[in-house]
Amino acid sequence: MSILSEAESRKVEYKVEISHDGDEKYIVGRVTSPNCESVKLLLVSHALKYHSQIVEHVNQQLMASETLQVLGGGILRIDRQQRTIFTYGQSGGYGKPNKNTVQEILSNAADFADFTCTVTVTSYIRD
Repeated sequence: MSILSEAESRKVEYKVEISHDGDEKYIVGRVTSPNCESVKLLLVSHALKYHSQIVEHVNQQLMASETLQVLGGGILRIDRQQRTIFTYGQSGGYGKPNKNTVQEILSNAADFADFTCTVTVTSYIRD
């Protein structure tokens, strides 16, 4: 089940930003703007200690009229040679992401279309 309304799902943009190799934290978010009819669903993963630092990074990239709603987070393992992405865990501050939403974002990300993605959400929280 998608988190988007029927009208929004016709105008959705997907963005995946992964700037590391191996295991690092990630967040899932929804970006909206009052002047724009489209919605952005994003998954962002960087080699930062806290999920809140990733949120801060995303917020710095937004236009003034855009708002980020964090939908959870976890840990993402990427192997660029094997072309695989694996997610697990959850964020201590933002909670569990919706598994279907994570899968939807990764499935629609052009840069990772040829990657095998395994999405899991577990109770593990990394310090």
